[in-house]
Amino acid sequence: MGIISSVYHCQWDAVENKSTVIIYGGGALVAVWLSATLVGAINSVPLLPKLMELVGLGYTGWFVYRYLLFKLFQDCTDVQATL
Repeated sequence: MGIISSVYHCQWDAVENKSTVIIYGGGALVAVWLSATLVGAINSVPLLPKLMELVGLGYTGWFVYRYLLFKLFQDCTDVQATL
């Protein structure tokens, strides 16, 4: 445990703008708290969770179709062309 704390202490001493790091860290915590509160509020409305799940599933399918599926086929044809 002493090694970890000494490494952490050295890293923290190397930071020039400590106040900026603290402000960014605090802002990140506030953003996580705010997003959790927003998701909890949306989840309490009866119809919205299922609708959001459907939108997320549709977006995931579109993303795979658009960016991953054709990229896989393109990579496979590139490899076959080089052979």
